[in-house]
Amino acid sequence: MHSRADRRSTLIFAASFAHVLSLFNTFRNRGIDARIVHSGTPSAQREALYRAFRAGHFPVLVNCGILTEGGASRLSSLSPLRPR
Repeated sequence: MHSRADRRSTLIFAASFAHVLSLFNTFRNRGIDARIVHSGTPSAQREALYRAFRAGHFPVLVNCGILTEGGASRLSSLSPLRPR
């Protein structure tokens, strides 16, 4: 198990677009460089985000309705989050 300091990449699965924005703002307000991807993100922008995330240019990617949990083996942390 990785300690928090060792984590380099965290992929978050949000429940809705509003949830994506809420999580994104929470990370940003705490000084963590997070980016978002959702069904409205243009394909070229999505691919650029994926490349930058895999390269470690930012530590947190919050997504909704785009990515799946399969193929996530290179991640330090994967978080399917659901609001109450």
